[in-house]
Amino acid sequence: RIGEGRAIADIVAKEMKEFPGRLYVVTGDLNDGTEDKSVQAIMNPPNGEKLFDTLEGLPEKARRTWPADPKAGHGHDPEQFDHILVPVSQRNKVVESKIIDIPGVSQVASDHLEVRTKFVLSK
Repeated sequence: RIGEGRAIADIVAKEMKEFPGRLYVVTGDLNDGTEDKSVQAIMNPPNGEKLFDTLEGLPEKARRTWPADPKAGHGHDPEQFDHILVPVSQRNKVVESKIIDIPGVSQVASDHLEVRTKFVLSK
């Protein structure tokens, strides 16, 4: 996964090189938490701008996008596996970011919860 993270960072740096200062989003189920090396490879690339996780600053429990049951036998506790990442220079455009968990719906529909981020594009 670290190699995949580095490849993502390289692609982003290459594709965004001619668009400095633009807002872009790297998002998805990365199957690792923000602090893990594979996600850090995306967020702190050697080439290109560092990225900001839009859920940063929320309490740990409020960032759990994978509400796993450790008793279910897969051996993992709930964690944030799903991310919306933006360039650090654009973090002021993040108005709100949160996890959506509709009781009786979200966890039936998927084993991951929705991450929703609102941006203001005029700043």
